[in-house]
Amino acid sequence: MSLLEPNDFDEVLGGPELLNTITALQDICSSATDEGSQAGREMLKQLVEQLRARLNDPSAPFDLSDSLERSKIQLKGTLALRAPTEIGEAVAASRNLGSGILWSDDFMNRHLMMLFDRSEHNATFIRNVIEAFLFRAITMMLPSHDLLLVPEDRGGPSGSLEVPRMGGVDYTLIVKSPSAAKIHVDVPNWLPIDLDKSQGERIDSAFFVAVADGPLESLGDSQLPAVVLEMSARAKSLGKSHVRGALTSGTRWVFIALELNPDNGGAKYWVSEEVEFLRSLIGARDFAWSKEGKPALIAAILSTWIQQSFEELKEDEWFFTRTLPVPDEMGGSGE
Repeated sequence: MSLLEPNDFDEVLGGPELLNTITALQDICSSATDEGSQAGREMLKQLVEQLRARLNDPSAPFDLSDSLERSKIQLKGTLALRAPTEIGEAVAASRNLGSGILWSDDFMNRHLMMLFDRSEHNATFIRNVIEAFLFRAITMMLPSHDLLLVPEDRGGPSGSLEVPRMGGVDYTLIVKSPSAAKIHVDVPNWLPIDLDKSQGERIDSAFFVAVADGPLESLGDSQLPAVVLEMSARAKSLGKSHVRGALTSGTRWVFIALELNPDNGGAKYWVSEEVEFLRSLIGARDFAWSKEGKPALIAAILSTWIQQSFEELKEDEWFFTRTLPVPDEMGGSGE
């Protein structure tokens, strides 16, 4: 049973994305009530209070970091990209995956260059760039995997916002058996947010992608807490201890790995440094975007992390971990 309905917010229906926000809150609420979590309900109450304050005063800060703390979700550490000498061969090898077919590495490069040369840099452009990387990552995994890429339309206009987006998931990539994949293709109204523990047992992986609010904003501080909150809710709904995802503006990608605490008392997460490619790197006729091959690197990370989303973050091919020091303890960093 849902705790919130849209008519509960009649007095604050002024924001063009409020219904979207309510939906995101309901997702979190459903996860909390399934476990009988008073802490989850309290967190939801605090989020609603912040929304109301924002509507009354658009200049009021909107910070979800306190909600992470109340939910006992802690930043465990950061993920630093390995040196080009360590990952260069793997990136080069990844370019050969899916060669000669649609969304090969060459096709992705040509498509991205066309987008940058001919497209207006708006919300549609951002999604087209993101989808180019997702299509390329899927191609790199075929034909050994069956995959679903499901856009999650949270509705609402894309103009100026009175209410900030909650940072909810915009795409879910699901790796599953052919029979399980067919079930969801045949159900027209199915959405990844409907996945429960029984369906979680039938899929191999689910990777979540959130679109950043704008291409020029630095990723992280403002939107990341909401993405982490939703990833935590999705993990609980699926009955999984580990999930992975990304927050991206198309040209910038931040990768997130989340682990639920075994005693159902919160979670911990790791956040990568920004992996970025620049417009100035695009345009060479040989498509040599950069010495590091950043577009190919982003696609390679995606293809790996999509498959490993339900796995514990241990020795990663692309990143090494920097654990944050525990308060009142010395040291605490390491790989």
